[in-house]
Amino acid sequence: MQYTTDSPEFSQVRQHAAGLKAFTQAEIEQGAQSGQWAQLNQRNGATFNPNGPSVFPTAAEAAGPPQVSSVSLKNVAPSHRTVVADLGPMRIHRPENWLLTLPEQQGQFVTIAPQAGIAKEGVGYGVLLNGITAKQVQGMSIGDVTARLMEMMQKNNGLKPMGNPQPINVAGAEGRFVMLQSPSPFPGEDGSAQPERDWLVTVPQCDGAVIFMIFIAPEAHFPQFKPAFDAMLKSIQFK
Repeated sequence: MQYTTDSPEFSQVRQHAAGLKAFTQAEIEQGAQSGQWAQLNQRNGATFNPNGPSVFPTAAEAAGPPQVSSVSLKNVAPSHRTVVADLGPMRIHRPENWLLTLPEQQGQFVTIAPQAGIAKEGVGYGVLLNGITAKQVQGMSIGDVTARLMEMMQKNNGLKPMGNPQPINVAGAEGRFVMLQSPSPFPGEDGSAQPERDWLVTVPQCDGAVIFMIFIAPEAHFPQFKPAFDAMLKSIQFK
């Protein structure tokens, strides 16, 4: 099966999130009930299409030193209070102080991130979510889909796997997870470039579709954010 790589750069996807509209909870729920988000994703092409445009990026430019200043952890730390985000095929509890942004253009992700964690260069703290339709992954196991995602992210964006995919249970479904590494858009406390951890989680759906999430934080701060990421995963409910 052939897979295309002619989609927006991963760095551009994260960069675009900074300028997107944050919807209220009422708008999100209304959109989910009316099917607006499903129609928007289909129209935007935010799907895994081996024969056409895909959610995967093309080769990105070599990363240089971050052009933003370091961010204070108190401005990006997740709140202990959470709110429910209804994304159509799933519900997830997000930190109250992390904004939810829905895709408006082809190839973009749903973004859950603190405002201070989004720089011009991209999202440095937060979560990206997307989906792959059953038709596009027909005949592929969750292991196959995860391996393909890793392969394309490594080849096109320079995300380096830090190990092999491992099983993970998300809302009763057995998925896969793997840690990857890439440059963070935010510099470290000393102003120098720092690595970022990108925790990829893939989860199969009953209808054959696959939902995947990327939990993001600088490598030095990832352990501090991991409990919040774990809580978000545990809160997921599929419809």
